[in-house]
Amino acid sequence: DGPVFITSCLLLRVVAGMAFSFQSTAGYSLLTPLFGPGVSAAAGTLEGANGLALILGPIVGSTLFTLGGGADHYGYVLPFLILGLAEGLFSLLNLLMLPKLPTPPSSTPSMFNFSGKALIPGFNCVVMGISLGLLSPTLQPLLAMPPLNYNVQMVGFAFAAICGVYAVVAVLVGKVDDYFEGRQALFLMAAGALMVGWSFLFMGPVRLDVEGHILWELTPSRALFWTSTPLLGAGVAFGFIPVYKQFIGHAKHESSEERDLAASAAFTMAVALGSFLGPTLGGLLSELIGVRSTYTYSGMMQLVLFVFLAIAALRVGRVSRQLSE
Repeated sequence: DGPVFITSCLLLRVVAGMAFSFQSTAGYSLLTPLFGPGVSAAAGTLEGANGLALILGPIVGSTLFTLGGGADHYGYVLPFLILGLAEGLFSLLNLLMLPKLPTPPSSTPSMFNFSGKALIPGFNCVVMGISLGLLSPTLQPLLAMPPLNYNVQMVGFAFAAICGVYAVVAVLVGKVDDYFEGRQALFLMAAGALMVGWSFLFMGPVRLDVEGHILWELTPSRALFWTSTPLLGAGVAFGFIPVYKQFIGHAKHESSEERDLAASAAFTMAVALGSFLGPTLGGLLSELIGVRSTYTYSGMMQLVLFVFLAIAALRVGRVSRQLSE
């Protein structure tokens, strides 16, 4: 029954989104008590595991679909059944194996008790989420266009390349951010915006059309596309990983537990907002102006973000030097 199936799929996505929010908020709030000043390295490791999951998910899902007998038997049932059992098992392991955790705050921490400086990493996180989510409705049409002419299976390989680089670079960026104790976070985020911007301009590749006049256009090629995918994965890692530590540093809550919980909630909300806007804007813009132009304007948006972050980083560095003198 079509309506029942569609309704069930929508409900499943809502529940899955809620579950991700619960896990992300709780998981990030535990990083500071468990890892102390190495919170960015821990966040990088956590995001690296997410990147590996995004690679393995389609592979394991398609395998279970085949083992279940495909669409004619239990191909759609077996992956969800195994996933549900695995989630239940890991919930039990968390209860049994996690060390003694800090006492949660007696009251819900305010989400408005942040320094105004927290708006900069928050805005960066939303824009990064938009660019990453934009791939979902646009990557397959882009790969189907000449001269790429790839089939649907190549979408998985492209995502695997992006997520694989993200998984490796996220850990390295976390270690770098911890080494500088978060003082160079804005420069790291600016570097991420620059890499993501150029990757979108090359993946499309860039086609800047204003009122029928093409101002800038690159010739599409497979070499250009596959050169851009690892750059995108690395750029997203540079853009995302330093954000959580910045939220903690700009939180003005009295207790560390409240700061950790509020920072993790703020980070999750920023990522979720970008993840919602990305596919929505990507699908809408690709219908209105085409996929290549969508990638072009997304790349330009990231370059504007780079300029904004670079200026903010230089101003913060100048103020720090004046205070040290």
